[in-house]
Amino acid sequence: MFDAQLFSERLRERERCTGCAHELKLSLSNELVAAFWVADGGAERWAALRDAKVVLYDTKHGTNKYRCKLGCWTSVDENGDTRIIAFSLVDEGESKESFTWAFQQFAKHLSPPSVIFTDGDVGMAGAIETVFSKAGTVHLLCVYHIYTNVYKHMHGLIRDKKEWRTFVSKFWSIAKKTDIRSVDDFHRDWVALTNLATGSRGGSDDERRKALKWLANLGTRASKWAARWTWQKLTLGIHSTQRAEALHSAFSHIIRNSDNLATLFDKLERFEDNQAIVKQMKNERVALVHVSARAAASARALHPQHSRAPRASRMSHPPFPSLPSPPNPSPFHPYTQGLPMNSDVGLVKNLPAKIPPPHALMRVRKQASLSLNYCVTQADVGGAGGSAQGLSTSTKWRVQVIGAVELTRGEDEEEAAQDALLNGIDVRVVPPYVLHSDLGQLTDDISHEVTISSCTCQLPSCSGLPCRHQLAVYQMLLSAGTEDVGSLTAFVTTQVAPIWLANSHTDAKVIFYATRNSAACNGS
Repeated sequence: MFDAQLFSERLRERERCTGCAHELKLSLSNELVAAFWVADGGAERWAALRDAKVVLYDTKHGTNKYRCKLGCWTSVDENGDTRIIAFSLVDEGESKESFTWAFQQFAKHLSPPSVIFTDGDVGMAGAIETVFSKAGTVHLLCVYHIYTNVYKHMHGLIRDKKEWRTFVSKFWSIAKKTDIRSVDDFHRDWVALTNLATGSRGGSDDERRKALKWLANLGTRASKWAARWTWQKLTLGIHSTQRAEALHSAFSHIIRNSDNLATLFDKLERFEDNQAIVKQMKNERVALVHVSARAAASARALHPQHSRAPRASRMSHPPFPSLPSPPNPSPFHPYTQGLPMNSDVGLVKNLPAKIPPPHALMRVRKQASLSLNYCVTQADVGGAGGSAQGLSTSTKWRVQVIGAVELTRGEDEEEAAQDALLNGIDVRVVPPYVLHSDLGQLTDDISHEVTISSCTCQLPSCSGLPCRHQLAVYQMLLSAGTEDVGSLTAFVTTQVAPIWLANSHTDAKVIFYATRNSAACNGS
C-alpha cells in the first residue's frame, strides 16, 4: 500500500531528525495494522512530570479513509496547559489486542503512567490490566462518560421528570463527594440511589432488570470514578478526559475522514507546531504584562505623590497574608518583584531554589481567598477553641464554612438552596445534601478535619497544592502567634508536589535575561 509506505517514510525521517520514536505493526501480508509515534517534545514533557505521570487516553473516529481510530495521549504541564505526549492508530473495532500493542509501545518508548484516565471502553480496560498492572498504574474512569452511560441505561426506567432530577442529584452527590471519611458511607449512599431507581415505574420488566443489573455493576467499579477514592491519587486536578475531548474537537476542524495516513500525519504535525506558537505568544504576553507591572511599581516608588491611595477594605475580617509576588515573565517566572530593573546580581541572590509557576500560584491564591469564608476550631477538644499556647502544626482542626445553614427538605428545596448559594451561604438539606463550591464537587460534609499538612477534603492529595481548609488553619495559627508555622511562602513551597517546583536558578536567570531584552526591544 503506497500510502502506508509514504506514512512510514515520514515517521522514519522524523525520528532521524528529531529522535521522536515510532513503531509500526504489520500483518502477515505486510499491510499496516497499527501505528504509534511520540509527539514532538512528548518525551521531554513526560519526563518533566516526574512522579505525577498522569495521562488521558481517548480515541477519535473519522480521521482517515481507512477508518483507523486515532488515539491521543495527553497530559498537563507545570503551567496547567494541555500537552500531547503521543499518538496511535488502532483498528476500527478497537480490539483489546490493538490497545494492548499501543500501550506496550507507550511503556517501551516512554514509561508506564502512574494514573491513566479513559472513557470506560472494555478493550482499553483489558489492555491496561495486561500492560500496566505490574507497574502499579491506577486506571480511573472519566466521570462525565459515566454519567452519559447513567442517562443511557437509567433514563428509560425513571421517566418522571421530578424523580429523574432527584436521581441525578443523588448520583452527582455520590460521584463528587470528596471527603475521605465518606468512603465508609458509600454502601449506604448507593443503596439509597438504587432504591430511587427501584421505586420508579417506567420500562418493561426486562428493561428494569437490565437497568438495575447495570447500575449494580457500576457500583462495584466506584473506586475508579467516585471522588472519595479518585481524589486519593495525585492527578494534578484532572478528573475526566475533557482535555482529550477538547483536542479531538480541535482536530475536527482540520482532519477529514477522506485523508490518507500521510496527510493525517502532516496535519497533526502542523497542529503541534501551531500549538507551540500559541504557547510562545501566551508566554510573551504574560512577560509584557509583568514587565509593565514592574515598571508601574517602580514609577509609584519614585513618585509616590502621584500614586492613588488604596481603597479601604470592605472585608469584616483581617486580610489573608500576602502570597509570593506575581512571578516574572517566561515559562519559569522567576521572582524579581521589588528588584531594580538592572539588578542582575540581586536577581540571582534572591531567587528561591524552586519556583512554583503562575498556574500553581493562581490556584493557591484562589484557595487563599476562599479560606476567609471558613472558621477553625480545635478538633480534639469537642469543637472548642483553644489558646495559641501549645498549638503546633500537628494539631487536628475542624474547619467549617462561616454561616452554614440547614434547610428542611420540601417543595422549594432546590430554589432555596440555589438562592442561598448565590448569596455565598453553604447549604445543608435534611437528609444531608450540600451544594458546595469546592471545585464544583457536592459534599454532605460542611466541616473537614485538617492539619497544617493534610485535609480530609483530599484536594491536596489530588492536586498537589494546599486547599482552602489548610490555608484557613495557617491563617489562624499565624494570627495566634504560633512559632513553628513559618512564612506563607515557605508553607506553600513545602506543600506543593514536585511538578510545581521544577525550575532551577539557572533556568530562571537565562529566561529572565531573554525576557528583559525582548521587552526592551518592544519599548517596555
